[in-house]
Amino acid sequence: MKKRWLLALCLLCLLGLSATGCSDDDNADDDGTAGDGDGDGDGDGDGDGDAGGDTFEAQVARGEEEYGEYCAHCHGAMGMGTTMAPPLVGDDALPRDPPASRMVRTEEFRTALDVYEFASENMPGDDPGSLEMSEYVDILAFDLFANGVELDTPLDAEVAADLVINPP
Repeated sequence: MKKRWLLALCLLCLLGLSATGCSDDDNADDDGTAGDGDGDGDGDGDGDGDAGGDTFEAQVARGEEEYGEYCAHCHGAMGMGTTMAPPLVGDDALPRDPPASRMVRTEEFRTALDVYEFASENMPGDDPGSLEMSEYVDILAFDLFANGVELDTPLDAEVAADLVINPP
C-alpha cells in the first residue's frame, strides 16, 4: 500500500497537481508553488496548475510516438500483442487477472493506476523503469484511447485511480 501511495504522490507531483514538496526551493514562487513566476505552479499563468494547458489529446499524441519508440517492438505496432508480449489493445488487452502464461505480472488490473504502477516498474521489458514518469502517463493515455477511453481532463493519478478498466 505504501508503494502505491508513493507512486501516486510522485505522479501528482510530476503532473503539477501538488504545489508543495515537489519542487526545489530555488524554483519556488513566494506563494510556495513551483517557480514559474505566475503562482499557479505550471507556468502558463491561467491559475489552474495544469502544466501548460495539457490535454488528454496531447497526452495521447505524445503517447503514440513514445509507444512506437519503446513498446511496439514487443507488443506489436498496433498493440495487438506478439509472441514476446501480450496485447495492449483489443478485447484481450489489459485483463484484470494476470495471464497464467506470463510470469512478469502478478497484480490485478482494476484501474488505470494499477496499469501505470505495473508499467512504470516493469516496462520496457529490456530496461524496466527507464522512462520518465510523464512518458509512462502518455503511453497509458495512448493505450486507453486505443481501447476506446476518452477523457475530458488530462490523465493524472486521481483520474487513473478512479478510472476502472476491469470492474469486479
